[in-house]
Amino acid sequence: MGSRHFETEGLVVRTYDFGETDRIIVLLTPNDGIIRCVAKGVRRPGSRFGGALELHALVRVDLTQGANLAFINQTLLIRPHVHIARDWVRATCAATMAEAVGLVGQEGQRDFPLFKGHLDVLDLLDHGPTYPVNIVDAALLRLCASQGVAPSISECAQGDQLPVVGFSVAHGGAVCARHLPGEFARLEHDELATLRILGAGDWATISDTYLPPKPGQLIYRWTTAHLHITLKSWSVIPRDPNMT
Repeated sequence: MGSRHFETEGLVVRTYDFGETDRIIVLLTPNDGIIRCVAKGVRRPGSRFGGALELHALVRVDLTQGANLAFINQTLLIRPHVHIARDWVRATCAATMAEAVGLVGQEGQRDFPLFKGHLDVLDLLDHGPTYPVNIVDAALLRLCASQGVAPSISECAQGDQLPVVGFSVAHGGAVCARHLPGEFARLEHDELATLRILGAGDWATISDTYLPPKPGQLIYRWTTAHLHITLKSWSVIPRDPNMT
């Protein structure tokens, strides 16, 4: 069987060195899911790839598929998202989402909503939201929804017709007092409203409105439990120092 030669757009979600001068580039693509590629000689001075294959870049690549890895022949930089790297909070938020979609995406499996969702998040972070941490909290919640594991937000996940007072990972999301696992899971009215905003609110509101930080920690617990992933980058996102 001959080598497959094709072109695709892709978002760089991970890079790591390979050999003396090469680098592995992990792309999230709209039609082929995750593709692991070799950029030969990219670490040499004057490489033909230049700075096109940096983390978070949207690129169009010409590829030759090998037995285990694809090889990048040419690259066109479409959108570099360079402003993300200039701000520590935005950089850690973007790194968390790149890590998440890189773990959720599958090789050879089309998932256009995953690709488009990550591109939208990078565009938002690149344009300098007032509260970038809100973006990652909302993006993780919506990532879960796109993968079929959305938590209940407005009504008790256990079906009780009682007022929602908190959020329980073990009980399916929003819960009434009967199913509240402990006091940490209890949420104030503004925190319950925050969950609804993060789950379905418009991005402009999410980007520019201060939201209580506690729901973000519960969303992360939900994400790791129901998508079965651990996100190392999440722990370094600067959050409200008063939250325990």
